[in-house]
Amino acid sequence: MWLSISIAVMVFIILLIYILKSEKKKKTNKEQEVGLLINNTENSFPTIKIVENKNLIPDEKNRIKDIDIKKAISSIDNIVPNTAMIGNNIKNSTELLNSNRAFFSASKKGTENMMKVKGTNELYGTQVIGGKFNKQTKFVNENQMIKNAGKGALVNAGFNMASMVVGQYYMNEINNKLDDLKEDINLISDYLDSDYKSRIAYIVSKLKEVIENKLEILSSEFSINKRYDDILELESDCSKLLGQANEMIKNNIKEVNIDYRKYEKQLKQVHKWFLRQQILQTLLLEIGNLRYVLSNGNETSKLSHTQYNNYLLQCNNVNNELEKWHNSVGKKLGIDVMVARRNGNFFKIKKHTIGKINEEWAYNKINENIVELIKNQTNVAKLEPYINKKQDEIIKIQKYNGEYYNLIEEKNK
Repeated sequence: MWLSISIAVMVFIILLIYILKSEKKKKTNKEQEVGLLINNTENSFPTIKIVENKNLIPDEKNRIKDIDIKKAISSIDNIVPNTAMIGNNIKNSTELLNSNRAFFSASKKGTENMMKVKGTNELYGTQVIGGKFNKQTKFVNENQMIKNAGKGALVNAGFNMASMVVGQYYMNEINNKLDDLKEDINLISDYLDSDYKSRIAYIVSKLKEVIENKLEILSSEFSINKRYDDILELESDCSKLLGQANEMIKNNIKEVNIDYRKYEKQLKQVHKWFLRQQILQTLLLEIGNLRYVLSNGNETSKLSHTQYNNYLLQCNNVNNELEKWHNSVGKKLGIDVMVARRNGNFFKIKKHTIGKINEEWAYNKINENIVELIKNQTNVAKLEPYINKKQDEIIKIQKYNGEYYNLIEEKNK
């Protein structure tokens, strides 16, 4: 009797231990899954670096005028000691603002359900709305934060502030390029029919609309999502126009065995579509840049520039064929753009007659405008695709005489 009871108790205890271990294992696996989810939901925006340099006079067009954005920068500026931010190694800034997350302080009560970062006094806090990254913040205990950065470095630098600073930085850069682009469009207006010009003007206008209302848009999740969808439509329209320009260039460079008169005619026709190609390629790049901003850290720079990268490859291929066409026809017609001349009719006869007296008399001169067109179409810069996760690893905000300026660095254009 007692033996049976003892065996039953032992079996019960073994089962209880097994169940408890299984539950613990499930809980551990669940925690690991949550950890992976958080790690995979990282923000793709760059680090913000605030520098103070009195020797570098900033460009007035890059001055940050919006009060709310200035407050956001000021908050970040106050969190990390200036001496650390000015230094070459941004890691020395106690990592209160790192490449992925901004930091909040939090009370013990507010962190009870947060996931701890192993081996540190930090906790992850994330928020995902509609499957999209909205806020991702690493929290630290208030006492630890005070110890690291001082009492004034509390509760001021969430992801929303960081994303607003990054967003306005790139929008400022895009706006400067669009202003230049509008001037280019005006210069070539004679080469644009009314329909084509109006479609390009519409794209520029919609981009400017977003930039001119950046503060309202960056402050509202609804506005960000709405403008992101609008940008996708503009991207589609711009891609179609660029594809058309490339096709028209290809159609006009099929013939190689042509005389100079036909060559000059084709050259002028190609020029019209070549100018459109260059403008639309620039527009598609700025659309990708704006898409990157409006994705609010959910998209890598590579993803935001997918269409630009695809059409960049197409443009490079078309322009390579265009250069080969010029070289083939130029060789056949004896064109020398360096001295603006070509072999004309009866060249061989003239070369051995009047050319003996003066070599130049054997050649036909080429108009300087034609020479310029040939040079433009045979020396096209080959741009690089956007393949990185982040647009930049670091963006710089310059503090100068109490004001903040976007410190725009030259990129491959």
